[in-house]
Amino acid sequence: MTAVEDRTTTSITEIFETLDVPGDLKAELLRGEIVMMAGPHWVHNMIVL
Repeated sequence: MTAVEDRTTTSITEIFETLDVPGDLKAELLRGEIVMMAGPHWVHNMIVL
């Protein structure tokens, strides 16, 4: 009898590319980990301008 692996392996980059991120968050792939953080607030953008 032979053992068969029927699960598909998915790389972290494939997961990252298909990730559905809400509009107020941004996602980055850093050193093999997916990091989600809040995007800059419009007040911050106005100060930078």
